[in-house]
Amino acid sequence: MLQSWQRICSLAEQLNEEEKEENNNLIELEEKLEKLICKRLGQMLEDVGPSVTITSATNFLAFCVGIFTPTPEIQLFCAGNASAIFVDYIYQLFLFTPFLAISAKWEMKENAKKRCRHTLPVQRRFFLKISQKLAQFLRAYCRWISSGFTATLVATTLLIFWGLSAKWASKAIPNITPRKLFLADSPLNEARKKNFFTN
Repeated sequence: MLQSWQRICSLAEQLNEEEKEENNNLIELEEKLEKLICKRLGQMLEDVGPSVTITSATNFLAFCVGIFTPTPEIQLFCAGNASAIFVDYIYQLFLFTPFLAISAKWEMKENAKKRCRHTLPVQRRFFLKISQKLAQFLRAYCRWISSGFTATLVATTLLIFWGLSAKWASKAIPNITPRKLFLADSPLNEARKKNFFTN
């Protein structure tokens, strides 16, 4: 959802860039940008709403079916996951989406203020220095991420992790028995005793 919002806002900023340069009336420009919030939210929900709804509903119904299994542990697991998916869906629609609208309004006001900072050279130099430092940090970080040393370090760490995981997984003792999976009075226990050999 956040990626879709950023993509839509980026496209809207590119489309309005020429108009921003031509229009120097910040009040009119800010009012026009505020009207675009509803349009951007609509585009975002149109973009990601169906996929989020279908995915959440599918997972929610699947875990709801799992609640009716006879094993108490699996019932608890499915109930917890179904509740978490439902709460997450409500959060995305009714809390996160309004938060995006509020943050977009705040960001537009900040952008309008930045265009007025040409009259405040001290503040402009301060923000310019910060942006330069951040740009230097990001360039150094990108060089470190793309270096051969980082790739070797990550690959070595991953191989060690896989090796330790395989070693510890081979030492794990399975503790799941048919008695834990089925109820004591389940007819499957009788069928298991008649048709299958147990160690």
